[in-house]
Amino acid sequence: MKEKSSRWIMGTIVMANISMLVTYLAFTFHFGSFGSGIRYLNGDRVLVSHPVSDLGVFEPKQIKNTRFVLVNRGSKAIQIVGSRSTCSCVMTSDLPVTIPPGSKTNLVVKVHPGQPEGSFSERLTLYTDLNRQNTIDLTVEGIVIPKLEKPSVDQSSHSQSDPSKVVEPTQ
Repeated sequence: MKEKSSRWIMGTIVMANISMLVTYLAFTFHFGSFGSGIRYLNGDRVLVSHPVSDLGVFEPKQIKNTRFVLVNRGSKAIQIVGSRSTCSCVMTSDLPVTIPPGSKTNLVVKVHPGQPEGSFSERLTLYTDLNRQNTIDLTVEGIVIPKLEKPSVDQSSHSQSDPSKVVEPTQ
C-alpha cells in the first residue's frame, strides 16, 4: 500500500513539473517571455518583452539610443499618449503613438546620462489611454566611465643611448 501511494505522489510531482514546463514554454513562445505571459493573465494588454535595457558603458557626454518593442495583445487600438522619466537624460520623441490590435511598434529612447561617472538606472513611465493599464514602466541603465587620456610620451627623454637615463626594475 505504501509503495502504491509513493508512486502516485511521484507521478503527481512529475506531471506538475511537466505542466509548469509546458506553460513556461507556451508563454515564452506566444508572448516573448514568461513575464509577459503573466502580465497578460493579470490584464495587461500592452506588453514589453524586455522592459529593462542595459546600455553598457558610456563615456561622459555620450548619447545612446535603445529600442523597446511594445505589443498590443488587446482587441482594440491602444494609444501611448505621453511619458515621464526620473531624469531629463531619458527622452523619447515618438509619442503619441497608436498601436493597432495585434500589432507592435518600436519606441526609440535616447539616453544621455547627466552624471560624470558611475552607474545609473532611470525609469521611463509611458501613459496609455487604457483604464486598466494606464502606465507602462521601462528602465534604462548603464555605467559612465571617464575617458582615459593616453599620456604623451616625449621620446627625447627616454633615449636608450644614455645609460644614465635607463631605469632598472626593482625586485
